[in-house]
Amino acid sequence: MHIHRWASAIVSGLTVSGPIAAAQQVKPLLIADAVATRTFAFVAPIVLSTDGDWVAYTVANPLKRRPHTDDAIEYLRTGTPRLQEGSELWIANTKTGEARDLTGPIGASWDGVWSPGGSRLAFYSDRDGLERLWVWDRATGSVRRVSAVVAHAFLGYQAPQWTPNGTALVAKILPEGDTIEGTPDSIERAPAATPNDTAATAQVYTANIGAGDTSRSRVFVTKRNTADLALVSLSDGRVQRLVRNSAIMRYWISPTGRQVAFTVPTGPGHSSETTNLYDVDIVDLSTGSVRTVAHDVSHFWGPPVAWSPDGTHLAFTSKLHDFELQDRPDRPLPPGDCYIVDAASDGARDVTPGSHADLSDEFNPPVWSADGSTLFAVGDDTVWRIDAQRGGLHAVGRVPGRTVVSIIATGSFPRPWMPNGKDDLLVRTLDERTLKVGMARLNLRTGASELAYEDDESLPRASHVAFGIDAARNVFVYTREDAAHPADIWISGPTFRDRHRLTHINPQLDAYVFGERRLIYWLSDDGDSLRGTLLLPAGYKPGTRYPLISWQYGGERWSMFANDFGALPPLADYVQLLATRGYAVLVPDAPQHIGTPMLDLAKTVLPGINRAIEIGVADARRLGIMGNSYGCASTLMIIVQTTRFKAAQCSSGPSSIIAMAGALGGDGAVWADSGQGKMGATVWERRDRYIENSPYFYLDRITTPILMTSGTSDRAVPPYMSDATYEALRQLGKRVAYVRYGGEGHEPMAYSRANVMDYLNRVVRWFDAYLDVPATAHRRSSARR
Repeated sequence: MHIHRWASAIVSGLTVSGPIAAAQQVKPLLIADAVATRTFAFVAPIVLSTDGDWVAYTVANPLKRRPHTDDAIEYLRTGTPRLQEGSELWIANTKTGEARDLTGPIGASWDGVWSPGGSRLAFYSDRDGLERLWVWDRATGSVRRVSAVVAHAFLGYQAPQWTPNGTALVAKILPEGDTIEGTPDSIERAPAATPNDTAATAQVYTANIGAGDTSRSRVFVTKRNTADLALVSLSDGRVQRLVRNSAIMRYWISPTGRQVAFTVPTGPGHSSETTNLYDVDIVDLSTGSVRTVAHDVSHFWGPPVAWSPDGTHLAFTSKLHDFELQDRPDRPLPPGDCYIVDAASDGARDVTPGSHADLSDEFNPPVWSADGSTLFAVGDDTVWRIDAQRGGLHAVGRVPGRTVVSIIATGSFPRPWMPNGKDDLLVRTLDERTLKVGMARLNLRTGASELAYEDDESLPRASHVAFGIDAARNVFVYTREDAAHPADIWISGPTFRDRHRLTHINPQLDAYVFGERRLIYWLSDDGDSLRGTLLLPAGYKPGTRYPLISWQYGGERWSMFANDFGALPPLADYVQLLATRGYAVLVPDAPQHIGTPMLDLAKTVLPGINRAIEIGVADARRLGIMGNSYGCASTLMIIVQTTRFKAAQCSSGPSSIIAMAGALGGDGAVWADSGQGKMGATVWERRDRYIENSPYFYLDRITTPILMTSGTSDRAVPPYMSDATYEALRQLGKRVAYVRYGGEGHEPMAYSRANVMDYLNRVVRWFDAYLDVPATAHRRSSARR
């Protein structure tokens, strides 16, 4: 068990808990420190103990991950979901800041959930070689396995759930009779020789530049999300299988402990991969009987469901996604409405019929009042009150000038958090123009609102992931990050004036000053208003012009990630490496239209770069451009239309929409026609569009030196597409370097540690060389591995 104790410092007017360390300095971020950056595990709960003294959370440690060679893998040899590989289970004391790694270096551990009394913490772990249920005892500090049964959870919202009396856990387990070894499509097959993660597997090809080396790969295969839903006894490990061989997406035990509600995908194959329709079912724990209480509810992840306080009713909303057919005649439940189900009978009752705001939410269900008479939901930037008995929708109020994102709720059975009494709701807010995130109080009687605080920070949307709240102790914890500060857990009281950092999951980053972000605005060549995030160089000095690199992703408005660390989403490039080396980085909004995606990029991105030059930040003589996946395709689309860029970097992206449309399986054709490719027709119907928007046919126009990378096991964009781009550039006599990473998949930041370091070193050196940046920075970045 690892224990850290933190001291306090004052940063930007807020109390920030952190280790006593040397003063921060403007210096190049070591690549070894960047690659070691920990994050909070994907969709894993952050939960307070009932007394508010300890918060449990899961940290993803990238140094514990092994090389992967198959992008489609879902589970590892141990049965552990790939998304949880390298996970560590931690707790932190909300009073002292003491942090403990509960499970140490053995295996992966994740999804910690406190027992009703707060004396134990249940979690998943593969510490004995397979994914199972474990419990940590708070009094003794000991860890024990609950049962020999193999768990089979997939995402963080499939965390174990305690029965209200604390005697058992509800969890997904491997179907009876199945074993990890006996299920061929779930096994992680090791190659004859295991690759050494201390050595890169880069294969380098160059035209008019240089050479490199080679290595080999690993092989993984996939298993679908089919499992048994079970009740597992804490005292003796006995297992009661409640539902068998089902692709259960989410589940919720009732407050009485007598029933469990769960969602199951319907339609062809009964898999969440083939449909966005779900049944809502209830299983009785005493009889084992299962009933479907709502059919074909539209929702991407499965509708989030909320039990009433007395356990007699369920509430949920239906959500329609843009890619679904809105005129399907067989859709029985209109999307955007709120439904209540009597747990003792069948059928969902629409309590908000008629025309009204869309009440659906991706992650959060409607919130029951403590007495069960009322439901609260958010729609059209308004908080609404729903009468649970008679139905009907009544506006509670709005927060002027702000989008209301979600209601802050607390507990295993979420109820509104009302630390100031029964009249005030707390809601999360967003300023859509400035992207400032805040908390506001909304009075239930008058509808009046008051912002409690607002800041440039990123908060995960899902309340069951982002927040653990103890209403009795007035303790509020949440994850916080911004462009210049990686994620940590912060703590506050109900006024939010005393909010401060509680955890410190990346002490190796303490000594660095990172680039701050600025939002800039411009008009496209067609006169549309656009926005972009400008990540300033660390230690930025007004009046100084800096080399600028554009990181764009066509068709998206990625300025929405302005408050994420580095101003890019997870698994995008680690651009703070560039900011700490004197680069500015622009992440521009880049909308595209059917039939003209390539021209649209020039019309949107280039004016954004002009704006960065106009405000005195960017040096027009030192411009670079980069991107990954479709961001790579976007990079190619731009540099075939302009000679402004002195260097480009492009990873795992296609140069030909025709090649993508011809990929085996038909997914590529859908991608090109009605998806990201934006052709709006098949290649036979509009071959002119496919040619005009494929940079491959214009590679002869490129004057920008380009560094290309790909993974040899990439399934999203098969590496032969990058091979073809490189070979065309070589034949055309262009300056190009191409690095193929043996055994790696689609995302460079998900490569093995050795390959990530190799990739980042090459990116930094490439831009340093062509944008005339002194070489001392990248020499220092390689000094420690």
